[in-house]
Amino acid sequence: MLALITISNKRNNNSRQKINEKQIQAQKAKLDKLALPQLQKGVASNESEVRIETTAGPITVKLFNQEAPLAVQNFMTHAKQGYYDGTNFHRVVKDFMIQGGDPKGTGAGGHSIWYQKIQN
Repeated sequence: MLALITISNKRNNNSRQKINEKQIQAQKAKLDKLALPQLQKGVASNESEVRIETTAGPITVKLFNQEAPLAVQNFMTHAKQGYYDGTNFHRVVKDFMIQGGDPKGTGAGGHSIWYQKIQN
């Protein structure tokens, strides 16, 4: 025999609900004000554009220096040093995304230039 027991807590959740609604509205307001740079055509002065040469043809990528400065510097440093040369895209989802940069091609990740600097 299987029994399903549910307990309903009917205490006043109105204040909690109002707080959640306020938080949701605040987040929506932030999103409304947020410019989504990945959707903008062209390259802004605080962005970089790189061209990745692949066996299937070139890919142009926009980098967001202001939003992700450490990630951009890590990528650019590795690219200039040839770190990504000959690596595979270990995950490809047609018409959506690709993932690469792992020198072993497993998706486990590679080395970061920040590894020693950020360790606690």
